[in-house]
Amino acid sequence: MSENNPIEDIDFKVHFLDVGPKPYGDCILCQVGKKIILIDGAHPGDQHSGSGFTSIPDQIGKILNIQPPYPISLLVVTHTHLDHTGCLPAMVKDKQLSVKWALVADEELGWGPESDAADPAFRLTAALREEPIDTMRDDAAVAEFITDSASQRSRYHDMLETLTTRKTKVVRYRRNQSAKINQLVKAFSDVGLKILGPTFDHLEACAEVIRDKGRDAARGAADYLQRDSAARNDRGAEARAYRELVRSLDATKSNAAINDQSIVLRLKRGKHRVLLTGDMQFADPEVDALSDSIEKYRKAVVSDGDYGVVKLPHHASRNAASAAFLALFPKTKLFTISTGSQSDAHPSPEALQALKEANPGGVHWMRTDKNGCISVFLGEKIFAKKQKGEPDDATPNNVDLPPSAERPATAPLAPRPIPVVPQRAAPQLADVPSGVEVTARIPHTATRVIITIDVQPGAFSQATDARALTTSNGYRLGGGRLLPPLLFVTSAQALTRNIGQGETAAALGAVNAAGQSVCDLPEGCSLDAASAQVRQQLRANPSVRGVVVLGGYDVVPSQRLDVLDPQLQLKVTRGGDPDRFIVWSDQLYGSLDDQSAPTLPVSRIPDGKSSEVVSAALSASPPEQLSKKFCIYNMRRPFAKGIFDRIPGTGSIHVSGPFTHGNLSTSDWASQAVYLMLHGDYSDATAFWGEGVPGGAEAVNVQSVPARSGGIVFTGCCWGALCVSTPAGRALAGRRIVPRAVDDSLALNFLLRGAQAFVGCTGAHYSPIESPFQYFGGPLHQAFWARLSNTTGPAEALFLAKKDYLSGLPHRPNEGPVSEAIEKKIAHQYTCLGLGW
Repeated sequence: MSENNPIEDIDFKVHFLDVGPKPYGDCILCQVGKKIILIDGAHPGDQHSGSGFTSIPDQIGKILNIQPPYPISLLVVTHTHLDHTGCLPAMVKDKQLSVKWALVADEELGWGPESDAADPAFRLTAALREEPIDTMRDDAAVAEFITDSASQRSRYHDMLETLTTRKTKVVRYRRNQSAKINQLVKAFSDVGLKILGPTFDHLEACAEVIRDKGRDAARGAADYLQRDSAARNDRGAEARAYRELVRSLDATKSNAAINDQSIVLRLKRGKHRVLLTGDMQFADPEVDALSDSIEKYRKAVVSDGDYGVVKLPHHASRNAASAAFLALFPKTKLFTISTGSQSDAHPSPEALQALKEANPGGVHWMRTDKNGCISVFLGEKIFAKKQKGEPDDATPNNVDLPPSAERPATAPLAPRPIPVVPQRAAPQLADVPSGVEVTARIPHTATRVIITIDVQPGAFSQATDARALTTSNGYRLGGGRLLPPLLFVTSAQALTRNIGQGETAAALGAVNAAGQSVCDLPEGCSLDAASAQVRQQLRANPSVRGVVVLGGYDVVPSQRLDVLDPQLQLKVTRGGDPDRFIVWSDQLYGSLDDQSAPTLPVSRIPDGKSSEVVSAALSASPPEQLSKKFCIYNMRRPFAKGIFDRIPGTGSIHVSGPFTHGNLSTSDWASQAVYLMLHGDYSDATAFWGEGVPGGAEAVNVQSVPARSGGIVFTGCCWGALCVSTPAGRALAGRRIVPRAVDDSLALNFLLRGAQAFVGCTGAHYSPIESPFQYFGGPLHQAFWARLSNTTGPAEALFLAKKDYLSGLPHRPNEGPVSEAIEKKIAHQYTCLGLGW
C-alpha cells in the first residue's frame, strides 16, 4: 500500500467519508466508471460542518469537484439505524442530491411498532432500538439523540416519498420487490454490482424479532413513565429514563436484528472486488433464528471471490469482525473501519487485536475515527490516502458493551393515558321486515286525508323485467336486477375530472334510470360537509336501505377513524400497531346523525381514474348461488381452512408456499366465492404473497387475474382494500392523498374483471395463529361467509358480520386491552368495494 502513486486515471475509487465525532456511522462514496454510488448517510445533523468536521455534502463536493445537486447514480441505505440513514433525509429535502436509483432498507421490515415523536413512551422506545450510546454523556446530548431517534421513521418515509416524486427509481429490499431488484442489478452490471444478501427469509426472521423486542421496549418505557411522570416533559428526566432503560432492557437483541438486515454489496471493476458489509453481524448475529442462516451467508460471501478491500462490518465490533471473520479473507490486504471519533465501543479490542496479529502477513487497515476520510484507489495496484493520523492504529477507544441476558416473557403492553375523543357505539342494523310498515304523520287540523297503499309482492324479485333498467348508453345497473332503495353519494364534478364528462353522465344516468337516489356533493367537499349532506338526504328518505359511495377518496373523502374508545386509549400505546389504530372508513355515511352509530351498510366503488372500472362495478351481477369456491392461504394461517370448509359449494384450496400465481388455473377464478388469506403491503397493492416461497414469487398479482373474474372476493390481507397510496395512520394534515390507478391495485383489477365485490382491510390485518382461532380476524371472516346468501349481498353481509363480531368483543378477554383494540380495529377497517348489492 502506498500514498505516492499516480491516481489521476484510475476509474475505481471508494471513499469512506469522515463521519465526525458522534458514535458509529457509515457513509461511503464510490466512483466506478461513470457511476457514482452513495451508501448510507452518517448521522442526523452531519449535513452541517462542525468544529474539526467537514459536512458530508461538502466532503462529497470536494471529491467530485462540483457543486450540488450531486448526481448520484445509486443511493443505498443498508439498514434502518439512525447512524446509517443519518443526514440523507435532510440532503434529499434540500435538493443536495439528484438520485437516479435508490436501493433502500424497507421501513416495514426495519421498524416494529411505529415511533411517535410526541409520545413520551415512544420517544424512549425509538431511542432503545438504536445502537446504545454512552449513558454517561450529558443530558443535552442524550436528549438530542432521543429526539433524532423519535423522528427518524417519519423523516425516512418522507425521504422515500420525495425521491419517488422526483422520479427516482426507488427499490425497497424485500421479497415482493424481486423483479425491481433484478432490474437495478442489471442497470449496474457494468460496475459489477452484486447484492450478496441477506436472503428474504433472513430479513423476515429479523423483522419478527424487531417487532417483538420493540413491544418489549415499549412496555418497559410505559412502565417507567408510570413510575416517574417527570420523564414525560423534562428532557433531563427523559435522559435519565433512557440510561436506566438501556441498562435494564434487552435492547441489544432488537439492535442486533436491525444490524442483521444490512444489505451487503460487492462492486467489481477489472480484477478488483470491494466488499461493503453495512452492519451485518457476521461473527455473532445474536438472533437465534439466524444461527444456520449466517453460516450460509458467510460461505456465500467468500465464494463470490477474493476481495482487494473489505469494509469491516458494524464498525469492527466484536460481534461482526472477529479473528475468524478476518480469516475468511486471506488475500485481502486492506480493511477499512467506519466509525465516529467518540465511539466508545467500536472498533472492539478483539477486532483490533485480530488485525494486529494478521499484520505480519502484510494486512493493513484504516479507520475513520483516527484517519478521517479514507480514499482507496483500485487501479493496477491498490492505493489508499488518509486525511490524518497513522494507518494500522490498534488503539482501542473502550470496550464493547456486553450482550444482555435473555429477558423472561413479560405481560402484555402496559397501559398509559392518552387524551381521547368519545368512541361511537357498535353498529346496529334492523332485520329486513317480512311485511310492510307504513308511518304517516297527520297534521292536527280540519283536513281530510286519504292514504292508498298498493303493495306488490315480489317487487324486489329477480323476475322483474331487466329491460326497464337498461339505458340507451348500455349500462345495466346491478346486471339488470332490481335493487333495494339505495343512496349513491358522489361528486359529479370531481368524478368527471377522473373518468370524463360523458362517462360520468352515463354512470349517473344508469343510477337515475334504475330509480335510485343520488347525493351530488360539491367538488372538494370536506368530510364534515359531505357527511352532513348525506345525513340530511337519508333523513328525508327513510326507505333507503344502503349507501354506495361512487368515486375515490378524491371524489368523496373517507374518514380517518380512530378505533380506540376512551377506555382503550387510556390503556393502549398507539405505536404497537402499524396504523396507530387509525384506519380509513366510510361507515359514517351510513349514520343518521353525527353522534349515532351507522345504521346502514356502506360500500364504495373507487374509480381508479378509469371509466371501465366504474362501468364494470356498476354493472356487475351477483352469483346466482355459491356453488364453487376457491382459497389460497398462508402456510402459517391454517385457520383459513376451517373457514373455507364452511363456505357453501365445492372447490379447491391451496397453501402458499409453495403455491404461487403461476399455479393458478382458469377454473379457480371461475369460482363464485374467492377467499384470499395472504400477506399484503401498503407500498405495493399489485400483489399478495405467501410465506417461505422460493424467490419471493407472489401468490396472486394483477397479471394472474383473468379477463373475467366474477363472484365475491374476501381477503384477510394487510391493506388489501387500500385504494390510496397512504394508510390512514400515516396521513398528515395538508398532504394530498393519492388514489391508486387500476394498474396499481389488485382490488381494482378484480372489480374491472367483473367481481361483484372485493371485501378487505384498509389497514394491517391480524390473523389468529393459535387454535381454536376464535380471535382477531378469524371470527369476522367466518361471520361474513355465514351471513352471505342469495338474499343478503356482500355489503349487507359485511355489515351484519361486523355487528356479530363487535357483539362478541373481546374474543380473548384474558389477553388484555391490546387484543381488544386490535379486534376493534379489524371490525372498523373492513370495507366493501364494488356495488355490493
